[in-house]
Amino acid sequence: MRGETISPANSASLQTALVETWHAAGYSPVSVNAASEHQRHPGLRSAIEALGVESVIVKRPVSAGVGRFGGRHDHLCTLTEFLGAIHEHSPTGPVAIVNADIGLQAGARADDIAGHTPALFFMGQRLDVAQPLRPGDVPCGVMDIHGVDFLAFASEVIPSLCRLLPQNLHLALPWWDHYLPLVLLALGGRPRLIRPGTLWHVVHGDRWCMDTYVSLGLTAARQFADSLGTLPESVASRTWLRLFDDRFTPSASCNGTDRLVRHAIKAALSPSFLIRNRLVVLGGGNIAILLQAAATES
Repeated sequence: MRGETISPANSASLQTALVETWHAAGYSPVSVNAASEHQRHPGLRSAIEALGVESVIVKRPVSAGVGRFGGRHDHLCTLTEFLGAIHEHSPTGPVAIVNADIGLQAGARADDIAGHTPALFFMGQRLDVAQPLRPGDVPCGVMDIHGVDFLAFASEVIPSLCRLLPQNLHLALPWWDHYLPLVLLALGGRPRLIRPGTLWHVVHGDRWCMDTYVSLGLTAARQFADSLGTLPESVASRTWLRLFDDRFTPSASCNGTDRLVRHAIKAALSPSFLIRNRLVVLGGGNIAILLQAAATES
């Protein structure tokens, strides 16, 4: 079970507590970081290994990431780079991905997940808490319903995932936690939710901005729509494409003003707030599709 990522944004004491929960759940954690992130934080590898976590470094040409976000997030791995590193490290068997700031309570144990058919994949949503939970604590917080923070699936499917995933997604930025499970679903995976309260997350401020949310979200949605067109039809794919059309396709507009807005979005002439409002609806639909599919597996 591999695929966790250590972030230098977490405090040392909090990161230690988080990693301890991963080990206690039976995982063999691996932190996947770009070489450029190690250059920004020279002591990162030593800090990772001191936690009993293996460090995997993704190397790419220096110019490869330049310009995607004006330099602000260019030190981050793309999601396909991240997944490719996981697959190279562990090409077979189950792998799990969790955000670096997520702790695991009993219920997301590695052996429970490893014992299921490769056709299943597992999703978890986090509980936002004020302070780290200790073993035996009763989870008390607010469930974050806007995405997923834990995914486990068979490593063998990663090459297919990388061919279909939007190429601008990054693990530490918005939208990866929508499209990675949606692509798994589109490939015929059967989602199963892990028990609510299994994942906990100490609340902190956002580490991304709304402009990133909008630019990533619109590009990712368009690329995902194109990817679905290469796959056999399914209820999930037809539902998602209807959702996308209802928000963004000019031919599906409800009146003349709406049609003008959609054409403006398509031509990159629309104000950001108009795109944001439509993306919020799309995002809610993404999660609804995933939860509905998981309900059939319960």
